[in-house]
Amino acid sequence: MNDDLPTPEEILEELADRAVSQIDRLATVSFDSAWKEMTRYHRFLLHANASRTDAGSPFSYAEVAGYSWTAPHQVWTRVYDRLFKRAIERLPDDDRFLRVMAYAPRRLLSGPDDPELPPAVVASILDLGSMLIHRLETWVTKRSSDGAVLSGGDRHALGGSDARAYKAVLPEPVGAWEGTLVHLTPSGQRLPSRSVPEEMRWEALAAAWPAVWRHLINTANRLAAAAWNDDQAGTDLFREAFVRWSSEVDRGREASLDIRRPHLLLPDLMRMGWPEARQRVAALSYDRAPAANPERVFSLVAAAVHRDVLYVTAALLSLWTTERKQASTIGASTARSLLLMEGGEHEAYGHVDVDRSFTSRLLSHLRLHLAGERLSDASYPGDLDALVQRLDGMTERDIVPGRVFTPSTSHGRDDLLPASIAILAAAAPGADAAEVERMVADLASRVDLLPDVDQTLRSILHELRAIQNACGHATVRTHEVIRIIEPDVDAADALSKLEALAGAAIVTIEAERSRRLRALPLDAGKLERLRASLQAALLDGAEHVPFFSDVQVRGAAEGEAAEPHTITLTNIAKASFVEPPMQPRSSNFDEVVASSVQDHAGWQVWHAFVARSHVKMDVVATVETADFWNAIAGLIGILGSDPILVVSRQAEARTLRRMMRLQGGEDPALRIENLGKAGTYVVTVNGVDVHAAQFPVGVAWLFSGRALGGVRYATIDASADLLSLRYEAVDDETGKLLVKFAQHFEWADAVAYELHVIDPEEED
Repeated sequence: MNDDLPTPEEILEELADRAVSQIDRLATVSFDSAWKEMTRYHRFLLHANASRTDAGSPFSYAEVAGYSWTAPHQVWTRVYDRLFKRAIERLPDDDRFLRVMAYAPRRLLSGPDDPELPPAVVASILDLGSMLIHRLETWVTKRSSDGAVLSGGDRHALGGSDARAYKAVLPEPVGAWEGTLVHLTPSGQRLPSRSVPEEMRWEALAAAWPAVWRHLINTANRLAAAAWNDDQAGTDLFREAFVRWSSEVDRGREASLDIRRPHLLLPDLMRMGWPEARQRVAALSYDRAPAANPERVFSLVAAAVHRDVLYVTAALLSLWTTERKQASTIGASTARSLLLMEGGEHEAYGHVDVDRSFTSRLLSHLRLHLAGERLSDASYPGDLDALVQRLDGMTERDIVPGRVFTPSTSHGRDDLLPASIAILAAAAPGADAAEVERMVADLASRVDLLPDVDQTLRSILHELRAIQNACGHATVRTHEVIRIIEPDVDAADALSKLEALAGAAIVTIEAERSRRLRALPLDAGKLERLRASLQAALLDGAEHVPFFSDVQVRGAAEGEAAEPHTITLTNIAKASFVEPPMQPRSSNFDEVVASSVQDHAGWQVWHAFVARSHVKMDVVATVETADFWNAIAGLIGILGSDPILVVSRQAEARTLRRMMRLQGGEDPALRIENLGKAGTYVVTVNGVDVHAAQFPVGVAWLFSGRALGGVRYATIDASADLLSLRYEAVDDETGKLLVKFAQHFEWADAVAYELHVIDPEEED
């Protein structure tokens, strides 16, 4: 490899320098030539690196970062920032440079005969549109009387030639951006015609979805940038384009397909195959509705996602007002216009078809939580959280490089709740309580249609409780935003109404969940899986047999007598034993139950042991004295290996302290060691392991740890199982688990001693 040859990045930089020099000279003709040469070379780089994976998906070698921190295709798009800045600086002199550059994404995207670019590369190209607008807003802020703010909170507007130039050029980047959307949607040239089978058309539409989503969030980003910079002219124009977005996606399509539950139409549909997607849409449609086609479903998903992003953006702009991130109230007033869909296609045709009801607004809010929790970045919940972070990222306060700091910006959907309270409360006074009840009852009764079944419903309940709680802690700024969104509403009354509506919705959902829980049978598979795990734990429970050493635990031989035992575990929720589950079991539920069964089985061994024949003896000495150990030395010799002494737990602490003090030299006749054994172990004295148990004070047991050879478990209830499990209902929601097993013990022919320890000072 010849290191003297220029890299693609260096060639692109040189071509950019030529274009910049023509801008500085105000040479429009020469600029056009330089611009075309630069973008043509950039397209060449993109298409030369385009390839496909073994699975047939588009791939680009320009995505491979190699030894760099940044992928090459991202380095190439960064070159445009300098060009945008220079063109905008020349805006009052000649706006042609900016007008031409507004079409940069269109020039770089693949045409019908070009190799297909992967989503990451397309996203980088589409981000050029936001890069241009952010540069433009920086210029507006700088030229608006040095960014001064009037006493009323509104920034000084551009004046003179700057205002005229800005007003004249602003529609260009808006129109160019909308034209880019048309290039990406079903009306674009890359998608197959209707003569192609539906499965192939759906695959092409699904492949186009990432680019369409990127276009949508960049459209929201352009509006947020204008609002953050108090640019009223830009805000109005970008808001209208944002509101019209789904109409542009759907332009030229046939009449809408009626969907009974459009709020359950999520973009996860685009990851399904066409048969599954069509079946999903049919489940959400009215009975006898016409069959959906891929293009119609694509438009429906785009419209639903558009409403989500509109709501998220409105909530975030309102949040800027409630959190005083802006001196002006442009955020809340723009949110109001978004919620009313001002500037949308319905206004152009002189009619209004926007649902402005409280029920619709509540559904928009709950839809953000219908999508589920953020499990990964490659999911719709992750996309929504990333959108919130991206839009709010421009408000991050100044920081000191290298210093650890806490971000002041939002991290995801949950941070929007204070603003969402204002949005919902503004519509609450006009709410139809019966309509709200019908809506939530429909959600609760059709959990089979929810993405995560009852888990989704529990998320909705959590959000409704959060709304209910937040209404009682609304700030003065929240009241102000409510009045901006709905001037004729009394904020305090609106919040009270919202709190009541949320409470009623909670009652409706919980009643439906209780009804469904009562009707659902126990899931036999879940009980069997728990039973099998408990049986395995029982056979692995040797360490839970107290005191004895090397106990063998296994199944019983046929014909051996076995003692049955039953363990009762109370207050067990039925909800975790139905399908789909209506309550998640705690992460360690199975382990806790298994440990309880093992402990119970282990102590049954001890109860059987003390019921056997044994020798009772009095020892007139306390265990911390040499007299005691001398008195039982002969007994220890009879026991042989592994002698065990079990003493009263109540005396354990005192005994341990005294014996440890003796270790310091008070009585050299005692050899005291702490071997660090687990369980009930206390200390080792003269080779005898001392354990503690719940005995009366003054009672101790001396025996060999080898007295028990093994524990066998017999089959239960004429089955091959060594353990049976049964759930017995106590009421409609709770019950108890009955665990049954039978034990057979293999005892060694060894003597055991029950000692009554008598303090010499208290002998009488």
